[in-house]
Amino acid sequence: MAAVYAVSGHHVSWPLEPAPYDLLVDSGDGTALRVQVKTCTSQQAGAWVCWITRSEYVGGAAGKRRAVYPADSLDVLAVVDGDLQVYLLPFSLVAQQRTVTVRAYEAYRVGGLSLAGGPPRS
Repeated sequence: MAAVYAVSGHHVSWPLEPAPYDLLVDSGDGTALRVQVKTCTSQQAGAWVCWITRSEYVGGAAGKRRAVYPADSLDVLAVVDGDLQVYLLPFSLVAQQRTVTVRAYEAYRVGGLSLAGGPPRS
């Protein structure tokens, strides 16, 4: 996902310490966008579904649990589905959800990736 932003002319950074986001991306207006990257690995009724939760360690016998991201912790949810299509969703659209079905966010699809090393598919 960093490459998608980089080839679009954005500067990309990675947090040096644990953070709720995977990337910091220069938005072009001097602000940084906090981007969380997720991949879809399952389908329901022919549509790619993506879990957008995080692991939260609770200690003791419970170990960890799945938790939603706080609404103010991210700016963009970047999703790559199983067909390698890329979606850049404003996090405010999906905050407090545990899953997203990317078919519902077609307006936010920005193209696709290629494993063959060629240019991204549109």
